[in-house]
Amino acid sequence: MKRCYQKTDLHFTQLISIEINAKVDTIMSYLNTTQGIQQWFPQLSFHQEGGQKYLLFNMDNTSIQMSVLDETNNTIAFTWGEGTVTLQVIDHQSFAELKLTEVMPLSYDMLVKDFTGWLCQMDNIKHISETGKPLPLDMSKFHKEQDILHGVLKDFEI
Repeated sequence: MKRCYQKTDLHFTQLISIEINAKVDTIMSYLNTTQGIQQWFPQLSFHQEGGQKYLLFNMDNTSIQMSVLDETNNTIAFTWGEGTVTLQVIDHQSFAELKLTEVMPLSYDMLVKDFTGWLCQMDNIKHISETGKPLPLDMSKFHKEQDILHGVLKDFEI
C-alpha cells in the first residue's frame, strides 16, 4: 500500500493506492452497490431519489445523506462529511489498482480518525475483493495506524 498526504491552506488530502488481485468490475461491485458496500462497511447504503444517487451513513438511529458526485464503470466519488472521497479502480492487466483520494477541510475535528478509518478500509476492500470475505474488525491495528498517522500529520503543523 502506498500513501501520500498533501496540505493546502484549507484542505488536507489523503492519497492511498493498493494493488488488488481481482477484476475491476468485481472491485466496483463492492464500492457502488448497497449489497457490496455493506459487506465491508455495514453502516453504508445507497439510495436513489429524483435521479440523484446518495450514499447513506446509518449509525445510532441517525442517517446522514451524502451525494454521489461521480460514478463510472471504474470510479465512484461522493461527499463525505465536510469533504469528498473518490475511489478509482485502474486495470493493469495482471492486477487492479485501487486509488482513494480523500479531501477534508483542515478544520475537520475528526481528520485523523477519518483518514485512519479509510486507510484500514482499503485493506478490507482488497481482502474482500480477493477472497469474498471481509476482514474482522481489528481495533488494535486501527489504533496503531491512528498513532502513526497522527505523527505524520503533526509534521504538517495542523
